[in-house]
Amino acid sequence: MVTRRITAALASLAAVALTATMLAVPAQAADSGLYGSTDPSADAVYRQSLAILGLTSVGVDPAPSAVQWLADQQCADGTFQSYREDTSVPCAPSDPAAFTGPDTNSTALAAMALQATGEQRAATRAAQALVDGAEKTGRTAAWPYNFGGTPDASSTGLVVAALQSVGANTTAIAEGKRWLRQRIIGCSRKYGGALRNDTSSPAASNFATAQGLLGLTDALPVTGEADPAGNPNCSGPATQRVSSYLAQTLTRDGVLIYSGFGGNDYGSTAAAVVALGEAGLGRRGINRAVATLEREAGSWISTDAGDSVGAAGWLLMVAESTGENPRSFGGVNLVRTITGSLR
Repeated sequence: MVTRRITAALASLAAVALTATMLAVPAQAADSGLYGSTDPSADAVYRQSLAILGLTSVGVDPAPSAVQWLADQQCADGTFQSYREDTSVPCAPSDPAAFTGPDTNSTALAAMALQATGEQRAATRAAQALVDGAEKTGRTAAWPYNFGGTPDASSTGLVVAALQSVGANTTAIAEGKRWLRQRIIGCSRKYGGALRNDTSSPAASNFATAQGLLGLTDALPVTGEADPAGNPNCSGPATQRVSSYLAQTLTRDGVLIYSGFGGNDYGSTAAAVVALGEAGLGRRGINRAVATLEREAGSWISTDAGDSVGAAGWLLMVAESTGENPRSFGGVNLVRTITGSLR
């Protein structure tokens, strides 16, 4: 009898401990409202924002819980980091050396996604945090990946696109565009029209060029089908020079590669298609790139860990910009890929 009472008491204590443990797990850990089944630790805010921007571009309302999840990720100062497992814990400071803490890319994309879903206050706070975190030199402003780091063109292009989308600080937008223009390689040189990613490297960067053109134009969010003219020559305004490089590269190869590393960079290719459409240039390059993206859509989205909703978001924006069917893009229903992945 005594043994049974002791066993029952221990079981009761274990149940109490288990209940306490379950109650202690932060509500956000379940990630209710997050799109995608893959591990969120490295890219949750980034992919959620792309998924929302993709859906809204084709007129599909994201789930309210998806918008709420993104809004709940915002740090107290308005910034965003890649993922907060427990939103009751304050965000750590940005650390450029470790690439941790709030970053400009997550903040910029989240600002655009929140703006697109009517979350004006949260979007404005994010935009102001980006303005406050600019690295200023004379009449220019630029942004690194992590606040306090070395500015780069890919991050600056994304930030300028976000500031334009939210309608924030026209001075910062102008200064950011001026810094981007200074990164463009001269037309008479090899890779003329491409952008260098940062001041420490003279090499052309496809990633920086595609995202730089997002900032030099007003490409995000995508709001309708573009009607681009033919491939331009490398001359004239900055947007034309950058467009010439991207359009000619896509016409030749059908895809952008990771500069310095090799391999197909479908994300930059999608960004280039959207930016060229907004610039109104590069029809032949766009057509060749869309053919590649349709052919590779299934393999780009499908990963061993699960479908990439960020890739699906980019392709939805491509579909809207080019008049393709978002529910049968290369045989993939991009809308269902995202909406069917809601946690």
